[in-house]
Amino acid sequence: MLRAADVAIWILIILGIFLVWMAAGNWGRPPFEAASPISEVVFETYTIVYTGAGVVTALFMGTMIFFVYKFRVREGYGEE
Repeated sequence: MLRAADVAIWILIILGIFLVWMAAGNWGRPPFEAASPISEVVFETYTIVYTGAGVVTALFMGTMIFFVYKFRVREGYGEE
């Protein structure tokens, strides 16, 4: 069972990864200005896909990092 502190750490790790992802990708903005109305539609889709990928990445990587933190081997673990 996870304690409240564990859940808080897990959420902070996920948020940290998501913020790094978004900052690295210029907050989902396209790399250059739209040249036509069609490219504006494409860029809106780009932003949605980039943000969605950031959510999935943050959840996956954040959970993996949390598992490493939570279930690490501690001194004297398993010894009698």
